[in-house]
Amino acid sequence: MPRCGRPKSITTPRMKNLVRDRVRRNPLRSMRKMAAEVHISKASMQNLVKNELDFRSYERKIVHFLSETIKLKRLSRSKGLLTRLEIENLDRFLFSDEKLFSIEQATNKQNYRILFPNSSSIPEDVLYVARTQNPPDLLWISFKGGMASLKSRFDPMDFSIWAILEAKACAKSHNNLDSLKRSLVKEWGKIPQEVLRAAVESFPTRLRSVVKNKGGYIE
Repeated sequence: MPRCGRPKSITTPRMKNLVRDRVRRNPLRSMRKMAAEVHISKASMQNLVKNELDFRSYERKIVHFLSETIKLKRLSRSKGLLTRLEIENLDRFLFSDEKLFSIEQATNKQNYRILFPNSSSIPEDVLYVARTQNPPDLLWISFKGGMASLKSRFDPMDFSIWAILEAKACAKSHNNLDSLKRSLVKEWGKIPQEVLRAAVESFPTRLRSVVKNKGGYIE
């Protein structure tokens, strides 16, 4: 009669301790690499990490670097906007931002994952990947108005719409900028009004999150 279930050698105390120690030393370590290091399949490693060790895979957040000065400005800006929202309707706000798009294929976010028991245990410097600049290939939209972004992540364009557009228009590499422009215009027209409305309606909640985090990063 054929054997059923996982091989015993994969779930031994020694194997569990070995993998647990590796994850704790480096939560950015990929399942594939760990599986190769201990000579088991990737599927077995995923099973061990998830079901035996109770670790979960979380996506790291690629964000702009926030200096203490920028945090203070974000905090002040958020408080000011919340005050405005007490006397002005959200429909009267005009959201503007800028976004750099590349002719290269968008980054595969599977390469930005970490292993932790739960989201609350992830240190901020591990969860967030801060970058100071992004080499531009195309600056497609640049609006300047009364609401500068300050690398905001609370502007609906920044935290929602640009990501949707990039995922669709940059799903594959483009041979030139004209091809990228055509793809951006095409995919922009496909974004449902309901998605745009939901992004705008979440704006006050995100402002309150910025205030709560004293100008720091928010989800």
